[in-house]
Amino acid sequence: LDQTRSSARKTTKKVPQLSGEVDETETPQKGLDDFDSGLSIVPKTALLYSDYAGKTLTKGVYTIPTLAGIISAGGILTLDGGGNSKNQFIFIFNTTLTVGAGAIINLINGAVPCNVYFLAGTAITINANAILAGNFIAQTSISVADAVQNKGTLCAINGATTLINDALIAQCGTC
Repeated sequence: LDQTRSSARKTTKKVPQLSGEVDETETPQKGLDDFDSGLSIVPKTALLYSDYAGKTLTKGVYTIPTLAGIISAGGILTLDGGGNSKNQFIFIFNTTLTVGAGAIINLINGAVPCNVYFLAGTAITINANAILAGNFIAQTSISVADAVQNKGTLCAINGATTLINDALIAQCGTC
Protein backbone atom coordinates (compact mmCIF):
# COMPACT_ATOMS: atom_id res chain seq x y z
CA LEU A 1 0.00 0.00 0.00
CA ASP A 2 2.99 2.33 0.13
CA GLN A 3 3.17 5.11 -2.41
CA THR A 4 5.81 7.67 -3.26
CA ARG A 5 4.74 11.31 -3.54
CA SER A 6 6.29 14.74 -3.89
CA SER A 7 6.11 16.99 -0.87
CA ALA A 8 6.79 20.66 -0.18
CA ARG A 9 9.24 19.61 2.55
CA LYS A 10 10.91 16.70 0.77
CA THR A 11 11.52 15.63 -2.79
CA THR A 12 9.86 12.25 -2.27
CA LYS A 13 8.61 10.35 0.70
CA LYS A 14 7.05 7.00 1.49
CA VAL A 15 3.48 7.27 2.75
CA PRO A 16 2.48 4.33 4.95
CA GLN A 17 -1.24 4.61 4.07
CA LEU A 18 -2.72 2.56 6.89
CA SER A 19 -0.04 -0.08 6.70
CA GLY A 20 0.67 -0.23 10.43
CA GLU A 21 3.71 2.04 10.15
CA VAL A 22 4.03 5.46 11.74
CA ASP A 23 5.18 8.43 9.68
CA GLU A 24 7.11 10.69 12.05
CA THR A 25 7.33 13.52 9.47
CA GLU A 26 3.64 13.99 8.75
CA THR A 27 2.61 16.55 6.15
CA PRO A 28 -0.69 18.46 6.06
CA GLN A 29 -1.73 16.04 3.31
CA LYS A 30 -1.45 13.01 5.63
CA GLY A 31 -5.04 13.15 6.94
CA LEU A 32 -6.43 13.20 3.40
CA ASP A 33 -4.10 10.38 2.34
CA ASP A 34 -5.22 8.20 5.27
CA PHE A 35 -8.89 9.02 4.58
CA ASP A 36 -8.60 8.09 0.89
CA SER A 37 -6.57 4.98 1.68
CA GLY A 38 -9.17 3.76 4.19
CA LEU A 39 -11.98 4.22 1.69
CA SER A 40 -10.13 2.19 -0.94
CA ILE A 41 -9.55 -0.94 1.18
CA VAL A 42 -11.70 -4.01 0.44
CA PRO A 43 -13.33 -6.19 1.66
CA LYS A 44 -15.45 -4.25 4.10
CA THR A 45 -17.86 -5.53 6.73
CA ALA A 46 -21.11 -3.58 7.06
CA LEU A 47 -22.16 -3.07 10.65
CA LEU A 48 -25.93 -2.86 10.91
CA TYR A 49 -26.16 -1.16 14.30
CA SER A 50 -25.51 2.50 14.98
CA ASP A 51 -24.43 2.30 18.63
CA TYR A 52 -21.14 0.51 19.27
CA ALA A 53 -21.18 0.73 23.07
CA GLY A 54 -20.80 -2.72 24.60
CA LYS A 55 -19.37 -4.24 21.41
CA THR A 56 -16.05 -6.07 21.05
CA LEU A 57 -14.66 -6.10 17.52
CA THR A 58 -11.62 -7.76 15.92
CA LYS A 59 -9.41 -6.37 13.16
CA GLY A 60 -11.10 -5.29 9.96
CA VAL A 61 -12.54 -2.59 7.77
CA TYR A 62 -16.05 -1.71 8.85
CA THR A 63 -18.60 0.44 7.06
CA ILE A 64 -21.50 2.00 8.88
CA PRO A 65 -24.40 2.45 6.44
CA THR A 66 -26.68 4.25 8.93
CA LEU A 67 -26.99 8.02 8.94
CA ALA A 68 -24.72 8.43 11.94
CA GLY A 69 -22.46 6.34 14.10
CA ILE A 70 -22.60 6.60 17.86
CA ILE A 71 -20.71 5.37 20.87
CA SER A 72 -23.28 6.24 23.53
CA ALA A 73 -22.61 8.17 26.73
CA GLY A 74 -20.64 6.08 29.18
CA GLY A 75 -20.38 3.23 26.66
CA ILE A 76 -17.29 1.16 25.97
CA LEU A 77 -16.19 0.00 22.50
CA THR A 78 -13.52 -2.71 22.83
CA LEU A 79 -11.10 -3.45 19.99
CA ASP A 80 -9.34 -6.82 20.26
CA GLY A 81 -5.97 -6.97 18.50
CA GLY A 82 -5.83 -10.77 18.67
CA GLY A 83 -2.25 -10.66 19.97
CA ASN A 84 -0.91 -8.77 16.95
CA SER A 85 -0.04 -5.07 17.25
CA LYS A 86 -0.09 -4.70 13.44
CA ASN A 87 -3.81 -5.53 13.18
CA GLN A 88 -5.83 -2.55 11.97
CA PHE A 89 -9.32 -1.32 12.75
CA ILE A 90 -10.85 1.03 10.17
CA PHE A 91 -14.35 2.42 10.65
CA ILE A 92 -15.96 4.27 7.74
CA PHE A 93 -19.02 6.36 8.65
CA ASN A 94 -21.05 7.61 5.68
CA THR A 95 -21.89 10.85 7.45
CA THR A 96 -21.23 11.73 11.09
CA LEU A 97 -19.67 10.06 14.10
CA THR A 98 -20.82 11.11 17.57
CA VAL A 99 -18.99 9.93 20.67
CA GLY A 100 -21.05 10.30 23.85
CA ALA A 101 -19.88 11.92 27.06
CA GLY A 102 -17.66 9.59 29.06
CA ALA A 103 -17.45 6.99 26.27
CA ILE A 104 -14.34 4.81 26.16
CA ILE A 105 -12.46 3.07 23.37
CA ASN A 106 -10.67 0.16 25.04
CA LEU A 107 -7.79 -1.56 23.22
CA ILE A 108 -6.91 -5.12 24.27
CA ASN A 109 -4.67 -8.03 23.22
CA GLY A 110 -2.08 -5.96 21.37
CA ALA A 111 -4.32 -3.42 19.61
CA VAL A 112 -2.52 -0.06 19.35
CA PRO A 113 -3.96 3.45 18.77
CA CYS A 114 -1.92 4.14 15.63
CA ASN A 115 -3.72 1.28 13.85
CA VAL A 116 -7.23 2.49 14.70
CA TYR A 117 -9.00 4.85 12.25
CA PHE A 118 -12.42 6.48 12.40
CA LEU A 119 -13.26 8.11 9.04
CA ALA A 120 -16.37 10.30 8.86
CA GLY A 121 -17.95 11.48 5.61
CA THR A 122 -18.88 14.77 7.23
CA ALA A 123 -18.24 15.65 10.89
CA ILE A 124 -17.09 14.10 14.15
CA THR A 125 -18.41 15.26 17.53
CA ILE A 126 -16.68 14.02 20.67
CA ASN A 127 -18.49 14.89 23.90
CA ALA A 128 -16.96 15.67 27.30
CA ASN A 129 -14.78 13.27 29.30
CA ALA A 130 -14.45 10.64 26.54
CA ILE A 131 -11.31 8.49 26.74
CA LEU A 132 -10.32 7.49 23.23
CA ALA A 133 -7.57 5.72 21.32
CA GLY A 134 -7.22 6.16 17.57
CA ASN A 135 -7.08 8.50 14.61
CA PHE A 136 -10.23 10.50 13.92
CA ILE A 137 -10.46 11.95 10.40
CA ALA A 138 -13.47 13.93 9.16
CA GLN A 139 -14.19 15.45 5.75
CA THR A 140 -15.53 18.69 7.27
CA SER A 141 -14.96 19.32 10.98
CA ILE A 142 -14.21 17.86 14.38
CA SER A 143 -15.64 19.29 17.58
CA VAL A 144 -14.15 18.07 20.85
CA ALA A 145 -15.79 19.03 24.17
CA ASP A 146 -14.12 19.56 27.53
CA ALA A 147 -11.68 17.10 29.14
CA VAL A 148 -11.46 14.55 26.32
CA GLN A 149 -8.38 12.30 26.16
CA ASN A 150 -7.15 10.72 22.92
CA LYS A 151 -4.09 8.62 22.15
CA GLY A 152 -3.91 9.42 18.44
CA THR A 153 -4.71 12.18 16.00
CA LEU A 154 -7.62 14.42 15.08
CA CYS A 155 -7.77 15.71 11.49
CA ALA A 156 -10.50 17.75 9.79
CA ILE A 157 -9.77 17.80 6.05
CA ASN A 158 -11.89 20.75 4.90
CA GLY A 159 -12.64 22.55 8.15
CA ALA A 160 -11.66 23.18 11.74
CA THR A 161 -10.79 20.93 14.64
CA THR A 162 -12.05 22.62 17.81
CA LEU A 163 -10.60 21.62 21.18
CA ILE A 164 -11.61 22.68 24.71
CA ASN A 165 -9.17 21.76 27.50
CA ASP A 166 -8.33 18.32 26.05
CA ALA A 167 -5.35 15.92 26.32
CA LEU A 168 -3.94 14.53 23.07
CA ILE A 169 -1.09 12.03 23.14
CA ALA A 170 0.93 11.66 19.92
CA GLN A 171 1.77 8.09 18.87
CA CYS A 172 4.95 8.71 16.83
CA GLY A 173 7.34 5.81 16.90
CA THR A 174 5.07 3.39 18.78
CA CYS A 175 3.98 1.20 15.87
